[in-house]
Amino acid sequence: MQRNLLFFARVPVRLVGIVVATVLAVPALAAAALSAAAVPAVASTATSPGPAVPAAVGAARVRAEMSLAEQRLAVNARLPHAGHPEALTHPAIDGLGHGSAVAPVSRTAGGAHVAGAMRAAPGAVATAGDPVGIDVSAFQPNVNWARVAGAGDRFAIMKATEGTYYTSPAFASQYNGSYNAGLIRGAYHFAVPNNSSGAAQADFFVAHGGGWSGDGHTLPGMLDIEYNPYGPECYGLTQAQMVAWVASFDNEYLRLTGRYPLLYTNANWWDRCTGGSSVAANDPLNLAAWGPSPTPMPGGWPLETIWQYTDNNAFGYDGDRFNGTAAGLEAMALGHPAGGGTAGAGTPAGGGTPGGGTAGGGGTPGSTPDLGTNLTPGRVMLGGQELVSANHRYHVVMQRDGNLVLYGPSGPALWASATEGNPGARAVMATSGDLVVITASGRVAWSSRTARAGPSWAVAQDDGNFVIYRHPGQSTWASHTAGRV
Repeated sequence: MQRNLLFFARVPVRLVGIVVATVLAVPALAAAALSAAAVPAVASTATSPGPAVPAAVGAARVRAEMSLAEQRLAVNARLPHAGHPEALTHPAIDGLGHGSAVAPVSRTAGGAHVAGAMRAAPGAVATAGDPVGIDVSAFQPNVNWARVAGAGDRFAIMKATEGTYYTSPAFASQYNGSYNAGLIRGAYHFAVPNNSSGAAQADFFVAHGGGWSGDGHTLPGMLDIEYNPYGPECYGLTQAQMVAWVASFDNEYLRLTGRYPLLYTNANWWDRCTGGSSVAANDPLNLAAWGPSPTPMPGGWPLETIWQYTDNNAFGYDGDRFNGTAAGLEAMALGHPAGGGTAGAGTPAGGGTPGGGTAGGGGTPGSTPDLGTNLTPGRVMLGGQELVSANHRYHVVMQRDGNLVLYGPSGPALWASATEGNPGARAVMATSGDLVVITASGRVAWSSRTARAGPSWAVAQDDGNFVIYRHPGQSTWASHTAGRV
């Protein structure tokens, strides 16, 4: 995603610390990006999974996130990190996907073109009915947001920061302008993994507008990690070092905001530089694939949440498509902090509550076997983890042999996906509405076949039924085991 007329023409590494100190000494820079929080919330006609927080509460939340991020940055910026920082010369263009502009377009991975090598026609339209949006940076400082919204776009993502040394001069106006036009907005951070640790860059991002407020109109921040426009393709890091860097960023962002970030990448870079790791499986994927379909898929994700399908839409911007419905897009903006949060009012038949209970206990993926009563949109269930009904009688277990199994109170299996023999497999509640079991190699071993239903919740109910709900009381799939013991 690299494109922006940047004003740090050359930033020698020895000056990075000075630049950081200077930026942090000007809190008005970040505060300006939050002025839209005072604007009354835009009315929504779609069904949302829970109430948005009042604007004042959202603004206070973001200020608290920023304050904590600044404090933690002062510490994390001094920590050692992998790789050797380079003297950075910003390219003339800077935006999502344009780190790949430095890579030869002939580069392929398994015969599939790198994002950027295969272009969609200007103004190409993604799948009909799916919400579309744009992403921009300082390269497009004067977006006509009313025109974008009037054309039917529903969301926009704009560059906020890069490394620990750059803040976009256009971010505040773009962030506020898109909000005032009624779009759901989001911020992104361009990663420079050899410049500083993942935690330090997450701190810098949140300290300068990349947090999440829960106002229903703000997406969690996004990590843009792709080709290095300044040097070696993988920033001089080994695959293990890159995986550790991403985990560091994710964990710090989760700690600061209660949300996992979105992650933008393409299959060629991700598979080459991380080995196709599933380290970011909890991050909704924004897939860069400029062409007729969202392929190839990088290792670690079964499906994309957002597809950047062109770098030249009808307005000349990067074009994005959300993989779901407008209600699903709003659900992702509302979200709920890792560790629980209400995702819907009402109680479905059988006693389960979509969004009720915990989802991971607030820890990192795999840190606890008990994920609560339900698997929320975008969440992953690793081997050894389980859902437990509220009455603690029924357990849905993602077994380490790859089988997803519902157990009754007396022990026998009541239902199973019949996917044993796949150690390392995981269950994913995709944002499309499909519950899938994915093997370690990325193959779909089992599916509920409920894709296109939109964000849904898989619930272990008190009556013994394992059910997927699109809305409270509206199920799309069930194990049909109610009353069995």
